[in-house]
Amino acid sequence: MLHHIFRSTVFSGAVFVSQAAFAEITAEQIWQNVEEQFKDAGYMVAATVHQTGDDVRVDHLQISQIAPDTDAQITFQIGTMTFDAQDDGRIAIGLPKTYPVLVRRDIGDDQDFDLSMTQYNENLNVHAAEIAGGIKYTYSADKVGIRLDSLRTPEFDPARDHATTDVSIHQIAAQMTIIEGQDRVRETNATAGEIRFDLSARALGDDPFDVDLSATLGNMTYAENVTLPRGVMISDTLAALRAGMAYNWVFGVETAHFDMSGAGNGDQFSMNATSGASDTTLSYSYDHLDIQGNSLNTVFNLSAPDVPIPIGGALEKASYHFQIPLSSQPQTQKFSVAINMIGLGVSDAIWGLFDPKAHLSREPIGLSLKMFGTGRLGLDMLGIEELDRVPLYGKDGEIKSLTIENFSLNGLGGGVIAQGDFSFDNNDLETYDGVPRPSGKGKIVLSGLNTVMTGLSHLGVIDDSQIFMVRMMLSGFSTPTGEDELTTKFEFTPDGKFYANGQRLK
Repeated sequence: MLHHIFRSTVFSGAVFVSQAAFAEITAEQIWQNVEEQFKDAGYMVAATVHQTGDDVRVDHLQISQIAPDTDAQITFQIGTMTFDAQDDGRIAIGLPKTYPVLVRRDIGDDQDFDLSMTQYNENLNVHAAEIAGGIKYTYSADKVGIRLDSLRTPEFDPARDHATTDVSIHQIAAQMTIIEGQDRVRETNATAGEIRFDLSARALGDDPFDVDLSATLGNMTYAENVTLPRGVMISDTLAALRAGMAYNWVFGVETAHFDMSGAGNGDQFSMNATSGASDTTLSYSYDHLDIQGNSLNTVFNLSAPDVPIPIGGALEKASYHFQIPLSSQPQTQKFSVAINMIGLGVSDAIWGLFDPKAHLSREPIGLSLKMFGTGRLGLDMLGIEELDRVPLYGKDGEIKSLTIENFSLNGLGGGVIAQGDFSFDNNDLETYDGVPRPSGKGKIVLSGLNTVMTGLSHLGVIDDSQIFMVRMMLSGFSTPTGEDELTTKFEFTPDGKFYANGQRLK
């Protein structure tokens, strides 16, 4: 919920004037467009409008809506908003330095609550100027944010308990261009020196707690591109997607820091984490979702009452990339998944708990997975009404091919690598007990298995008889291909048979 509030308010000066194009920009036209955009986003608008010469002043401005997927009403009591014509042809858009934001759920049950917040800004400047085919908006501020002033819930007693929250963006510079054609195209680029989130909460009820939390993102970059067909409202996201809306989003930071400490029932705890550069890219339309991300040099530490020593670790690099179909289509659809983790390790203090004599290798763990395939989706993933039941294979979707280009996992002195390329006969769900009959070949390579088993034996996790049984089992369908390395080649034949290293197992 706070995400919707924050996004709506922090960038309100720029976003609310976002989708208009006129032969000559006037203050009146900009205000009319602002009102349209409020309504298009699902808000009800109440205001008194005054025009003096080329300028427009909007008093008693209040917008409100029911927050998506909740019974809570959000109300922005903006007050006065101004639209002043400048000598250079631009329109200066003014907002109050502070105004209240109220969130209330009042339907008569024990989940009702009241939130009172303040939206604020320092040295906010917003201007609109005409460009070829549309309008360009520029936005700058030393600081924009929202803070919690008061909270009321059945469990929270303001006379006894305490809570404060402040989310702020510092040193913002942004620009937005709106191009009007067959579709509306909005492009946004923004930078910020820092994003901060601070929370402090204390309660003395039946379950007392005391928590302080802070998070900081340094040197943010942000870019967005939205294509919206005419005649649809962006507030009705599903309808807009079905009509052809496309959305692209990129977010990145150079540093991140997280700190949390507190107490619950008298027990102290703390946690902190830092990371270097990270980025996320998101693209979606009604047909597909494409999301990828990367992060570098993550370090974390945790101290909790039930843990005898602090938990610490690090991850050198992590990345992911998912390409997933979202809507039902008659034709074959493609999908892909890629995940990488490099250098995942924990502190020597943790190793010392279960392996003080270092029988196992303490090298960081690495994981890599890249696979892709084709299939058919028989339902719309964005249609909530269709997901209210358990999906049925065949009716709601089916897989047609799968290629495991690479899977590798290494750590503790051992590793596994797998590859494979398969197709599936969806007319045969009996040969493999409900799974479409596969056809294709693959390979699995195990390395360092003896090293890992020897280490586990020294730790007492497994005994010699168990090691013997594992070796006997593996010898039945794998062959030595190197120093402490075993390889298994397997095949699913089109007639339903399964072979491992030439031996038929089914």
